[in-house]
Amino acid sequence: MLLKINVTELRRGIGREATYEFREMIQPVELAGETIRFELARVTLRLVSAGETIEGYFRVSSGAHMLCSRCLKPMVVPIDLEFMVSYEQAPDESKMDESTSDDVVFYHEDLIDVSEDLRQHLILELPMKPVCDPTCGKDLNYGECGCPETAGDPRMSVLRGLLKRE
Repeated sequence: MLLKINVTELRRGIGREATYEFREMIQPVELAGETIRFELARVTLRLVSAGETIEGYFRVSSGAHMLCSRCLKPMVVPIDLEFMVSYEQAPDESKMDESTSDDVVFYHEDLIDVSEDLRQHLILELPMKPVCDPTCGKDLNYGECGCPETAGDPRMSVLRGLLKRE
């Protein structure tokens, strides 16, 4: 799905900004033989004109339907992330050279398509080996694991004590 935002008004002055809230369906992705489906992504996007560039500040919440790498049962991995993308008006083909930065996404005709940026950042946020329980591997769908809570690093006990007193 293409999600294009018109930035004509933003380009009229430095410091202009606009905020958008929307829901976006992200296309499934094939990774290591597994098709990963995403839940409907809830997106807050703030676009800010910074002269030659428009900076996009994203806040995204979604979930990825994956298989646990230990027990192979379906699970949903929650995804909450924030990221920033710099957008710049695409130069003419004759003006393109080696100095063009890889950190900038180009747009055409005052329309910024944010769909691919959302998809790529969600994919980057996926765990390499998702597990439904990171401690012992027991399937929590059938009850608690019974593992004792770990005390943590003993060198941090003084700091833990300070937190308990408050």
